[in-house]
Amino acid sequence: MTEGTIRMPPTTLAPSRSTRFKVAVFSALVSPVALSMLLYSVSLVVDYSAVGQPLSSSIGFAAIIVGMFLLGAVGSTTTQTSIGLGVTTIWTALFAAATLIAPQNSSEYAQVVNHLVRFPNQRAAMTTILASVSWCGFSVLALAIAGSAFFAARCARRIRLQELDPNRPAPRWMKSIYGENKPLKAHSLYGDAQWFTNPGTSLSRERSRHHSAVLVIDIFLALSLWAFVIAIAPKDISRMAAYGPLALGLNDPHPLGILVIAGVLFLLTFTAGWSMLGPLISTTLVMIFPGTITIPVWATLTGNVAMPGNPATTSLALACPVVGTLGILILALTWGIHWIRVAPPEADSTG
Repeated sequence: MTEGTIRMPPTTLAPSRSTRFKVAVFSALVSPVALSMLLYSVSLVVDYSAVGQPLSSSIGFAAIIVGMFLLGAVGSTTTQTSIGLGVTTIWTALFAAATLIAPQNSSEYAQVVNHLVRFPNQRAAMTTILASVSWCGFSVLALAIAGSAFFAARCARRIRLQELDPNRPAPRWMKSIYGENKPLKAHSLYGDAQWFTNPGTSLSRERSRHHSAVLVIDIFLALSLWAFVIAIAPKDISRMAAYGPLALGLNDPHPLGILVIAGVLFLLTFTAGWSMLGPLISTTLVMIFPGTITIPVWATLTGNVAMPGNPATTSLALACPVVGTLGILILALTWGIHWIRVAPPEADSTG
């Protein structure tokens, strides 16, 4: 297989100002809509899962799909410039800041809940949404994914430029890794063009080992993510009958657990800079399918749904939509990074 036989999307490693501006405006318009839909949809699915109906939220699943395609469109702009992911990261940071402004412990949430229940006509939809996902800090986790995707795209672009032109001045962080006077060679972990276009060579076999290593690491990270999310998920839903979805906000959040999960998501997302195979398989087979299809269907058919007095199935039911949506977010924002790593030499031009 030769390089000319591969259909690649138009890729620009050195975009023009007009390209950056267009992508930035597009991301600024699309990102808040997509993030709002994901936040609303995951809270809706969590609410239904908390009452033992994990498959009943058709609106929630539809909103997840729409949000996935919108963020996938933002991720596709990575082939032109990384600024789209940068704007998405800024919007995600604003959503995370709004979450941090919300009540942060059970006593504060109890005051909010008592007020909203006493005056049902004044219920705040955003407070209900934040209550449903406050226990996992969903906006903070989304910020870790968006920031990691942006950083991975920037690194992949700079390293691919250095591969195509070893005489190009390297940034300081690259010199600290590869040496002051040592140019970055084509067998670095990032550049996939040779492995992608010339299978069977020694370089291809070396890359296969790298891709396999990344895949193993990503599967381990995805499995550990499940363990951490289930560990911090609410295990008591006895107050759902009295307060509805707001009862989930009465559980004290676990800041340390949220930070650990954010770190795992950051590492899992950043590995897209080395290999798309690892994030693709780990998020699809370990996070998305089990979180949105396999486990909810199994729980519905067997009756192992969330219920008072059963903390194991309750924490699993509440963790499923969160883990599945996080996997969708990773996949949507990182798929365009692959085309940076395999960008042809003619992509090193202003476009």
